[in-house]
Amino acid sequence: QGKIVFEMNKQPTPENCITLTNLKTVERLFVAVTRRVCPRFSPYLPKAAWQMKQIITALDWTTALVTLNLLRGLDSSSSSHPSFRVSAKCKGTNSFMSSQEVAKMVSSGIKSLASNNNKIGFGSVDLRLYDIEVYVNITDAMMVVGLAYSRSPLCVRSYAKNKGLRGPISYVIGLLGEIRPNDIVLDPMCGTSSHVYHLNVFVLAPILILSNFTNLLKIFLIFLSYFPLLQ
Repeated sequence: QGKIVFEMNKQPTPENCITLTNLKTVERLFVAVTRRVCPRFSPYLPKAAWQMKQIITALDWTTALVTLNLLRGLDSSSSSHPSFRVSAKCKGTNSFMSSQEVAKMVSSGIKSLASNNNKIGFGSVDLRLYDIEVYVNITDAMMVVGLAYSRSPLCVRSYAKNKGLRGPISYVIGLLGEIRPNDIVLDPMCGTSSHVYHLNVFVLAPILILSNFTNLLKIFLIFLSYFPLLQ
């Protein structure tokens, strides 16, 4: 499902996290709270909300929050009640619950935990100026809950000023194309040129030819016009 789960043998540190964030195929980085077989939620929303609350309140949030703070280089006591928001995706047989409904259910469970146990460390919900983003993904097979390491996706590159092909995808294409340093790279449908920008950073291919289909057709017609001279 596009998710890779791994365990760290050493205590999490900002240095460990630098290694993770430098992975070129990473879109988002999360501290896993749980990854479990997804239950079948009741189609009756009040009962589904009760089921969700039972799952959320049984999770080990304290360990996940401590791990996240260690990766961020923060003291666990520096922000005792950080604000949070919940981002949710729901697919498959449980898709009768909208993303907004799932987010509301999870938020309600977290707030009930925080009110009953101050050590949990969550504060109020803030959809814009949040400190922590709680990620929930529900499919027929799995239910994943995690805490996002950063506010913005890791695939966002500072040098890419225009929206286009994401960095991880460009890197995979470069690997499949076996592009090496000093290769000539032609992008016949460059669009915003994001792909060749990524390739230039990833594999240091200094010779880049940008074109769209119209320009490429013009180049081809010019080449044909000189073809008799080549004979």
